[in-house]
Amino acid sequence: ELEPNCLPVPTIPDEYNLGDIYLGVEFIYQQCQKSKEDYRSILTVTAVHGLCHLLGHQHNHIEQWKQMFEKEKEVLMEINKHTGSRLKPLTSNHFSHLSES
Repeated sequence: ELEPNCLPVPTIPDEYNLGDIYLGVEFIYQQCQKSKEDYRSILTVTAVHGLCHLLGHQHNHIEQWKQMFEKEKEVLMEINKHTGSRLKPLTSNHFSHLSES
């Protein structure tokens, strides 16, 4: 299991394979149709979310979520800067129901 932001050292220098990201594109498309959200934007945000998981991030607890949220935000800000988009992390409201003490 990876620690967030710590890439493993490959045994073969040309082999960096963190895993696969599977996106249910038909499901995502149908959800976007229902919610009237932009399909390409949601697909991009979902792919970034999956990439963060491959990098070892989780969102089971609020502290884990904060780290993952910041990484998602960082990546999406770069994409936004280069594309003029206004993408936001997939888990923006994940722990909004909790108040911090």
